[in-house]
Amino acid sequence: MDKKAFSLLSVFVETSKDGEYVVFEKKDLIDSIVGYNEGGIEELDSAIKYLEMKKLIEIKISDSINIAVKPTPDAYIFVELEQKGIKKNNQTITSLFPAISTKKIFLFLLLTGFIGGIVAGIIILIAQIFLLK
Repeated sequence: MDKKAFSLLSVFVETSKDGEYVVFEKKDLIDSIVGYNEGGIEELDSAIKYLEMKKLIEIKISDSINIAVKPTPDAYIFVELEQKGIKKNNQTITSLFPAISTKKIFLFLLLTGFIGGIVAGIIILIAQIFLLK
């Protein structure tokens, strides 16, 4: 997500109380967010469509002048995580713990699965020995 779309989402999150719809004038949004002056309403509309497509906002009414929008619960989480420096879309085990590689994770899971199978086989063998006598 680019900085302009994130700034727009942050405005929606900060102004919406308890996830209610808020009406904005598109011109005011363009003036309040740095960088939207060059692209104008077309760039703003494309960022709004992007946020809606990612299910970060819900649009109730949108025309050439105004927009009624509310952020989804995911938007609140996304903004909070982004401000903390963790991107929700790219959050993986290896990005949170860079010292652990995917190869090590794979080998660990393979080994534990193999050991689990052996333990289950031993338990079944012991149960059959004692049940057959």
